[in-house]
Amino acid sequence: MSQGLPVVTTSIGAQGMGLVHRHNAMICDSPPSEYAASVVELIRNRGLYEDIRKNAIDHIRNTCGTDAVEKMVNAMMEELEYIKPTPMKLREKIGIASKFIRKVFP
Repeated sequence: MSQGLPVVTTSIGAQGMGLVHRHNAMICDSPPSEYAASVVELIRNRGLYEDIRKNAIDHIRNTCGTDAVEKMVNAMMEELEYIKPTPMKLREKIGIASKFIRKVFP
């Protein structure tokens, strides 16, 4: 995707990546023939190909690019400032991790 190649994947393959069908990827959970039809559609529909290509590049840049990763690391470091160096129960650790994840990945 970061190199501008439109991707056809399943919802499991797209899981956690914030991909949107027909916007920045083709997501297909159908039988192999329909999966193949998505590939053929991308080959034949140049407008769709270009839209997905451009949107995928932007998506990867905004979620995995240097600036995006820097923001995530800075957010994590700021969050660490508020963690007290006392033993915590697993439930508390999970709560802090969940809060951080919701903050970084709204």
